[in-house]
Amino acid sequence: MKIPWTAALLITFSTMAFAQYQDNTKEWRIFPEIQVVRYFPGHQFSSNSYNFFGPTTFQYQYSGFGGAVGARVMNRTIPGLALTLSGGAVSFYKPQLGYTVTSAVPVQTGSTAASLLAGDENLGDFFAFPISVGLQGIWPLDGFDKFRLFAGIEASGYFIDGSVAPHAQSRFGYSAIGGFGIGIVDLGVRYSQFADMNNMGVFVGFCLKPYEF
Repeated sequence: MKIPWTAALLITFSTMAFAQYQDNTKEWRIFPEIQVVRYFPGHQFSSNSYNFFGPTTFQYQYSGFGGAVGARVMNRTIPGLALTLSGGAVSFYKPQLGYTVTSAVPVQTGSTAASLLAGDENLGDFFAFPISVGLQGIWPLDGFDKFRLFAGIEASGYFIDGSVAPHAQSRFGYSAIGGFGIGIVDLGVRYSQFADMNNMGVFVGFCLKPYEF
């Protein structure tokens, strides 16, 4: 009698251990994604100068276009919440010719905006390379791979490639995002701010095959 009972107990414990092992190996899910983002003209900067007609204010705004590779990291014990990680590149550019306003009031030469980054009229076009980490809420809790609404925040470190001083080539900023997804496609809006830059943009994302472990 001992042998059948022993065999039954071994089979039961083995089944439980195997099921627990399967559960543990699939506790985490990673959803890679490729995003393309378009930033609209943001904060308006100005610089002052004198010409034949008197003091003139030159005004301009930066726009941007870029992309990123990122991932949502989710644990099934915390449904509806994802850790987001991403890295990418954005090209920021301004019009070759902005627009000018002639003023009868004497003004000083130089930039009237705080020259943290884009307020420096000599900067020109530049690239920013953000590395971001954030949190994102997703609804519904089940079936979000078919349809989802999401919103979240990100903290970012920006590395600048442009005519800036070496000590000013790294900046910190944040972003707020929101949108919806259907199948493998995400659509949404993004507000990003770093240094003296702030831009509203739209993005489209393409979700890749998820991984479980």
